[in-house]
Amino acid sequence: MGLETAAYMAIAGGGISLLGSEVEAQAITDSARYNQLIANRNADVLENRAREKIFRAGQDIVRFREEFRELNDAAAQTQRKNGIVATTGTALDVLLENSVEAEADIQMIEMNARAEESDLKEQSINEKLRGQLAMYDAKNQARAARFRGMTQAFSTGYSIYTA
Repeated sequence: MGLETAAYMAIAGGGISLLGSEVEAQAITDSARYNQLIANRNADVLENRAREKIFRAGQDIVRFREEFRELNDAAAQTQRKNGIVATTGTALDVLLENSVEAEADIQMIEMNARAEESDLKEQSINEKLRGQLAMYDAKNQARAARFRGMTQAFSTGYSIYTA
């Protein structure tokens, strides 16, 4: 009877070990799933910021064009008040040069916004990859925990068999 009780205890211990490894594996997977959700949320935030960056650049360009138009109109008006014909010669060259510089500034605003958008999208992709890697790593850890439990259970079974 003493040997039989020991065998039952060993079997129960092996079962508990197997159950414990399954609980451990599930906890690892649940934690990784949560971390992946956070990484995906962070990625979504970064993607939204990228879209917002382009939208705001468009607003900045509209505002810049309005301010430039006022400035250029004031320059043309000053030229006319001084008796200069603003549609020919140097006066026209000055107004055209101002327009060229304004367009270059607009292109710079757009280029900077696109560069920042690209950086934010890259960060977003990295966040998604971080979440996927965490999940992959967790699956491997969970698999290892399950194998440890099975190994312990088989080891216990073998010990009972050889006793």
